[in-house]
Amino acid sequence: MITAIRFFVVSLYGAFCFLLGWFICLLRPFHQDNNWLICQLLGPIGFKILGLKFKASHRQRLFEIRPAVVISNHQNNLDMFPGAMMCPKGMAILGKKSIKWIPFFGQFFWLAGNLFIDRGNPMKSKRAMGELAAKMKEGKRSVWVMPEGTRSKGKGMLPFKKGAFHTAKNANVPILPVVFSSYHNRFNFNRWKSGLILTSVLDPVDTQDKTVEELRDLCQSLMKAELERLDEQVDQWLKTGKLD
Repeated sequence: MITAIRFFVVSLYGAFCFLLGWFICLLRPFHQDNNWLICQLLGPIGFKILGLKFKASHRQRLFEIRPAVVISNHQNNLDMFPGAMMCPKGMAILGKKSIKWIPFFGQFFWLAGNLFIDRGNPMKSKRAMGELAAKMKEGKRSVWVMPEGTRSKGKGMLPFKKGAFHTAKNANVPILPVVFSSYHNRFNFNRWKSGLILTSVLDPVDTQDKTVEELRDLCQSLMKAELERLDEQVDQWLKTGKLD
């Protein structure tokens, strides 16, 4: 019962945030801080509604190292809430073209100055990533990409696609890996304290002197290792109520 109430309330709250985002974006369409502004509302209150605890390590790297290509693991529809907790000013997000048709969210996503990619058309995807690299050079904006390309839904970290790494190489900017602990089907939303999400921003990965394939494999290896470490910490918290 509590689970149903929580998801009903958080859905209404999310719709409210994105509707508010419409009006803000109409006043300043495609402004580079539109994402950050709405994330300030969405993340903290969303976590309270869901009864989740959140802790992040090295979050300041997202503010200090820019422009950069930020990459993170992609799990399920809850991604927007820990993502909102980590979003700095000046961040653009790369999303699938189909997102624009999602009521409330899709229209806000577009007006907030985020970017779409058509994964079903390799030529258009390549052109879009090239344009993205040029925009990063011009405006010194960071961009957030989920290189798995689809939600893993508890299957572990899926193989990374190359687009984010091509973009980082073309723009000559570092890659910042962000890892969220596993949370697909790991929460009990019927409890007052339903669970914990740990997040870690890893050291920046220099894109010079590495091929796209080397960057992809290196980042995936680093993120998998960090995911295992974070999941161990969450398991410890569940058993003892304490974190190292």
